[in-house]
Amino acid sequence: MKTKLLLLCSLLIFFLLWGCKGDGVEPESLEGGIDGKTFFADMNQAPSNLVPKESLPSFLIDKIKIYEELFPDGCGFIATIRFYKGEWKNQTIYFIYSPLFSCIYCEVYYKDGSKCTTNKDEFADFQAASKNWVLIYEVTEESLRSPLTKSGIEYVRTVITDKFVFPIQPNTGGWAQYKTVFDRIVALQIPSTILMTISTQGLLETCLDYPYLINIHFYNNYQLGFEALLKEFNGFRELLRRTDLPDALIKKYVNMGLDLPDILMQSDVEKGSFSCRHFVLDYILAQDVVLNNLSVEQERALFFLSFEHTQIKSDNPYIFGNLSTIPTCLLYAKKMTRDIDAEVSGNMRQPLQDFIQAPRLVDRNIREYLEEYAKKKFK
Repeated sequence: MKTKLLLLCSLLIFFLLWGCKGDGVEPESLEGGIDGKTFFADMNQAPSNLVPKESLPSFLIDKIKIYEELFPDGCGFIATIRFYKGEWKNQTIYFIYSPLFSCIYCEVYYKDGSKCTTNKDEFADFQAASKNWVLIYEVTEESLRSPLTKSGIEYVRTVITDKFVFPIQPNTGGWAQYKTVFDRIVALQIPSTILMTISTQGLLETCLDYPYLINIHFYNNYQLGFEALLKEFNGFRELLRRTDLPDALIKKYVNMGLDLPDILMQSDVEKGSFSCRHFVLDYILAQDVVLNNLSVEQERALFFLSFEHTQIKSDNPYIFGNLSTIPTCLLYAKKMTRDIDAEVSGNMRQPLQDFIQAPRLVDRNIREYLEEYAKKKFK
């Protein structure tokens, strides 16, 4: 066994070094120059938004599979391979980099899988001018046991073809024609013929596009705000009646995280809209009608994903802010108070019940208590 692992790890070193040698570029030339060392240092400090492998471009998935075959469980030698997404020459690009092996010239790609750089001068420009880097995937021993693999449910990005397009949109002439909020809400309702035939994923996407989504924040607590959305928009009411809602929600929960690298490059208005959509999605997930209909596999997938999203929110406070933890804490609080195996300390029982009844800002002690429970329960 030891001989096999040593052979595999040796093959990894050969694979990485040979890949660059094939392009005729010496390893030491890549980190030289004015921008080289600064570039690699900046990459190691890039924000992280790790996403499921299945959401990556197919050519990256193929490369990851090659690396993963060299990293069997139990291999003591793990050379982390990092996958970044960024921008260069007004195009999205991907960069594959191993901190252990700096020879990465042949690992810079456009979205279609073609190489970005063909000579030293282009690579030097790439180092100096590329920007907006985000770490989106890592091949490590831990990544081989990702949350989606553990849960037994693997989701990929799906194309929504039947999302309802609202007849009026904010900041347009059609919107301005309606003089009151009430009149606009009436105009935004989904026609009954469409409401009964639209897919659950299409309906969920429509609800998250609802122009008055931000109204959830304008009440004494967020449950009242969510119930107000239910009353004013027929899309939300129909959504909570769908029996396949849990599956559609978890799929969307994955995809919302995948969108973050692109949102980082958008305006503050777009970032705020993304944060609001994510808040409402999290809040729907914490509703009783969803939690009561989760299968064991769906529940595990949901909680594993919530761990990932909590870290993403923590790493990007300028997008999500402090309020983003409220729906996740509500999810954990409901699970903990219903768990017959959970030992809720006496001084926490009433605060948790109060929070469930009227979710508002979360006390730090309560948040840490709930996060600790969730980690023990699902990890």
